[in-house]
Amino acid sequence: MIREKMEYEFLGFDPKYEIKNMIAALAERVYFSAPGDSAIKWIFEKSQGMVKASCRIASMAGIFSAEATAKSPSFAIQKLEKRIHSQLNAWKVKRFNRPL
Repeated sequence: MIREKMEYEFLGFDPKYEIKNMIAALAERVYFSAPGDSAIKWIFEKSQGMVKASCRIASMAGIFSAEATAKSPSFAIQKLEKRIHSQLNAWKVKRFNRPL
């Protein structure tokens, strides 16, 4: 089920096994934190010695997106995870604090 709602794109490089595992673990954590109807797109691009990682989550609850750039894929992934989880956590707080 998770795989049908995820899309991955790698530009300028083919990630090593360890990085693919790191991305898969991140994708799973984000999937289970995101709204239930989410479609998630991941883009990883290597250019001029830098790696740009981005995530876009589309759902009925809204659009969440973040990106991060670093010299290594692992650092870009770590930064991206903090940024996207920050948005998802803010959404969760708002979701349950609505007046009746």
